[in-house]
Amino acid sequence: MEIGFLLKISIFLQVFAAGVFFYLISVTNHYRAALALAFGVALHLSYDLLVLSGNLNGMSLLELEILNLIATFLIFIGAIWLVPMFNNGKPLFEKLASNEGNHQRLTKAVENAPYSVMFLDVEGNIEYVNEKFSDSSGYPFKEVVGKPSREFIFGNIDDEVYEEFWNSVINEKDWKGEVEKVRKDGELYWEKASISALTSNRHSVTGFLVIQEDLTLQKEYENRIARQSNYDELTSLPNRFLAFDRLQQAINRAARLGRKVAVMFVDLDQFKYVNDTLGHAAGDQLLIEATQRLRACLRESDTAARLGGDEFALILPDLQEDTHSEIVAQKVIDQFSESFKLKDNEVFVTASIGITMFPSDGADPHELLRNADAALYQAKEDSRNTFRFFKKEMNDVAVRRLTIESHLRNALSKHEFFRVYQPIIELHSGILYGVEVLLRWENPELGDVSPDTFIPLAEETGLIVPIGEWILHESCKEVKALHDKFDIPFLLSVNVSSRQIMQSDFVQTIKRVITSVDINPRYLQLEITERLLMEDTPKTLAILKDLQDLNVRIALDDFGTGYSSLGYLKKFSFNVLKLDRTFIRGVTTRTTDAALAEAIITMAQTLDLDVVAEGVETKKQYDFLKKEKCNLAQGYYISKPLKADALINYIREQF
Repeated sequence: MEIGFLLKISIFLQVFAAGVFFYLISVTNHYRAALALAFGVALHLSYDLLVLSGNLNGMSLLELEILNLIATFLIFIGAIWLVPMFNNGKPLFEKLASNEGNHQRLTKAVENAPYSVMFLDVEGNIEYVNEKFSDSSGYPFKEVVGKPSREFIFGNIDDEVYEEFWNSVINEKDWKGEVEKVRKDGELYWEKASISALTSNRHSVTGFLVIQEDLTLQKEYENRIARQSNYDELTSLPNRFLAFDRLQQAINRAARLGRKVAVMFVDLDQFKYVNDTLGHAAGDQLLIEATQRLRACLRESDTAARLGGDEFALILPDLQEDTHSEIVAQKVIDQFSESFKLKDNEVFVTASIGITMFPSDGADPHELLRNADAALYQAKEDSRNTFRFFKKEMNDVAVRRLTIESHLRNALSKHEFFRVYQPIIELHSGILYGVEVLLRWENPELGDVSPDTFIPLAEETGLIVPIGEWILHESCKEVKALHDKFDIPFLLSVNVSSRQIMQSDFVQTIKRVITSVDINPRYLQLEITERLLMEDTPKTLAILKDLQDLNVRIALDDFGTGYSSLGYLKKFSFNVLKLDRTFIRGVTTRTTDAALAEAIITMAQTLDLDVVAEGVETKKQYDFLKKEKCNLAQGYYISKPLKADALINYIREQF
């Protein structure tokens, strides 16, 4: 019974083992292992039957042991061949080596990760940090291991917020967020943190994994973009968009509290001349210093904004009376009464101001800003270096100005401009010496527009550059035709603005016109104003020298007004002085005007300069100038400006 029972157990176990092996073999298709195991198990089963039954069937003990060895060998070989199915086709020792290699690679990857990596225990204490953490925070491994992680993940976080976070993570919910922290050296920086709970097979929390990415550069970029969208880059003042928002907030507050808001438009009067003569770098420096002066006039609650170019807006909220804005405006005027030092130059730049009040002058930002602009325009029209409060009629003026500007932009292409020529004569003989070309504009809707109205607007908008080149080319062509027709060369005098002259290609433009028209440059005279000479710059000197190297004559227009300085006559080389009409008007009625005119004429003759007296309107003025030996004159007494056909008749009468 005992032998039979043991035999049954042995057979059962071997059959079961064989079944398991054959199943595993069937799913891996390892036929060699299947064959070896099948024979091995069969032989071992035979060995057991022979030994346990005691019936050796004539086999010796040696043969029986050989049978056992063969069975064991076959089972061993089959098992060896079967091992690869547990390791994706790799031998077992390679699998063990591979596991060790993976661990080393994983460790190295964590150590060299571009992100901070932390492992925490279940209490939130630090167990491990990689090198990136130390690089970012400034804390080495030995100073943080074993310490609570709160400070190193969240910085100075509120207790309530921290508890809410911690409960969330403990409940196996991942957390992600951006936090501002402090490095060991005290520097602030931003990181994006991701925290995940680590769990065991039984889903219990065994620790936490923290991955942090440095966002400092990204935050700086985002802040820079946000700042650029709301602040002026040069002056750091709020720009137009932020100023509009602050004005709306001030209006809302004033409406609730029953108070007033003042809006002031500030424009720098001589900024364009500084920019054109000294260059953009000097212009930028001027704007920065102007910003500092404006801020010095304001309360902490007020806003100074740069709207663009040389235009600023001041917003004064929570006012009880209109008079406060008047006080601030006078402060601004006083601040700009002192000179600006730009590099090696001292310049005087005044400010013009337009003021509107909420609620009397407008109910919304658009209306207030528009009316402030109208008041500013009136301040500039009156005298500059002053301020004006908005009045309803100013809006009509502003609307007309916008209408004129709109038509002006298309006037050249629509051929609405035309030229007239005012004769310049030699006083001692009365013979034609030259002509000054003057621009006129006739618009179908506006009618005849005065040059005093549209010329300053053309200069302000930059339209004077293409218009000026057109005048230069067409008048040279027209006068050259008259030279050829009458064989009488006479001078053509053309007004050029400082904005034209300071164009980088101005001298090349003059060369191109002279060549294309084939006019003798000796008969071309360019009239410049003293404003161009306001800033003594190497660029101005170089341009005037290049023009005179072309044999083009240079006339200083309106001498005796504006920023007149005898130093100009010493520094710059001119051919002609044009004595302003304001002196000529009073030479026969005011002794001071007569004395000044005499002095200028005598000085010019001493310097070997021609003098052209402008605005000669009476015979008495004519006779006075002739007596004082002024050599050239022009004005309505001599001839009004003539169109080309009338100029031809004038020349025929002369010669």
